[in-house]
Order: sequence, then structure tokens, then C-alpha cells
Amino acid sequence: MTGPSRVATPLVAVDVVAAVDTVGGQVHGLLDGLRSQVASRFDGRRRPTQSELGIDDLAAAMLRLPDLPLAGAGFVAAQDALADVPYWLQWWTTDPDAAQPVVQRLQVQTDPAAEDFRDYTGLAWFTGPRDTGEPCLTGPYVDYLCTDEYTLTFTQPVETAVGLVGVVGADLYVRALEARVLPALARLDSPAALVNATGRVVTASGTGWVTGDLVRDVPVSRWMREGTDGDDAWELHRCTTVPLAVLQATPPLTCDPDPADVPLSGAIRGP
Repeated sequence: MTGPSRVATPLVAVDVVAAVDTVGGQVHGLLDGLRSQVASRFDGRRRPTQSELGIDDLAAAMLRLPDLPLAGAGFVAAQDALADVPYWLQWWTTDPDAAQPVVQRLQVQTDPAAEDFRDYTGLAWFTGPRDTGEPCLTGPYVDYLCTDEYTLTFTQPVETAVGLVGVVGADLYVRALEARVLPALARLDSPAALVNATGRVVTASGTGWVTGDLVRDVPVSRWMREGTDGDDAWELHRCTTVPLAVLQATPPLTCDPDPADVPLSGAIRGP
């Protein structure tokens, strides 16, 4: 006797957008609290020392959340924002894949006279919120400073009475977001990819693209800037909590991909 066959129910792009927005909203909600804590330490025009920031417990707690596997979190000071050091990163990291994750302080050279010093104030995750005054998302990129793998970095500017004093941020492995999004992406009725504002692929299903690829034959960055929803071949569905979008081929294919047959990051390149 043969039982009924399982049929995967197709989803639509807004379902994938909702899954991404949920994660983006979670991360930025946490950063709101961290940003408020840092800002409270700048009393008028008085600059605190690095030991007075008081964010250790809060940042570490962000890395122990069971439902949001962040890989890093903390505060990065603007040049001369603190009273005792010209540069400063108060940043914690963890391995969210470990059975018992350990939260550790990231040790980074902050002495500008040292040979191995790197001025982080020129990196995109710092310049983005500094120059726009808005929350930013950097990536996907390989983070050679912290995680050594494809990462998304969420950052927010910390503005006080004296102006910008730095940024708060959090790192999320691309594969962590992929684990939440790809099963839904694979149930769309045509090939699709989650892309950033420049057309860089976060994850994809059935498109031939893999994480980190740049979509060159679809003008994603222009569509994102101009608010265009696509053309006859592709549709663009924007997220609201992060500058990401679902790029979906049109018209839909006639077959439904089975999410159980779709591997995760690094092995999703199509024929």
C-alpha cells in the first residue's frame, strides 16, 4: 500500500521577505539597547574612559541568545571619542556553533603607533552609519578581522551632544541567516536569490549564484536606488528592516523545488 505523496506548498516572495525582516528587526532591536547604553555614558560634553562604557554584560548577553546566533557584538569608538584612548573596540565574539559557546573579548591593536594597527574608521561598517546617520548593513563579506567567514555586519551610529562617538554593531554569519531563509527561498515557484543593495548574493536557490557572487546581468543596484520593482524577467521584493531584497525570476517555472533537496551555503550553485 502506498501512502499519499508529500507535496511542498509553494511560498511567495513576501514570505521570504518576512523571514529576513524578522531577523533584521531582532538585531536592530538589540542594537537600540546597546546604543542607548553607550550614549548614556557621555554626560554632556564629558568623555568617558573605555572602562566606563559599561556595556560588557549587555553585549555578552546578546551573544548568548538561543534563537539568534550572533557571532560578535559591541561598540567601536570614533577617533578621540573616549578620554583615555584615541581608538577603541569593545567587542565580543563567540562561536555560535559550539555546544557551550564561550564569549570572549576581541583583542585588537588600537595603538596608532604600532606596526599592526589598522584604522578601522575607514571600513564600510563604520563609514556607513557615520556618513548617513542611519543603521547600516555591510556584507556579505569575508570578515578577516573577526569571523574569517562570510558575515553580515549590522551597525548603528551613536550620536550624543558632542556628535558621533562611534558605532554599535553585531555580526551574523551568512549561513545563520541562510538557515532561516533558504528553506523558504527554495519553495518559491521560480529561481530566486537574496541580494544586498549592490546586487551581492547573500544566498540563492536555482539561480547558479552562490554567496558572495555579484549579479551582473540584472541591474539590482539601480533598481534598489530608483525603487524599481523589476522587469519582464526578474522581480525585486525589498525587505523593510535591512537593505536586502528577494530577486525572483519571472515567469515561474512549472516544477516546485523540494526544500529537502536544497543544500546550504557553498553547495547551491546550479547547472
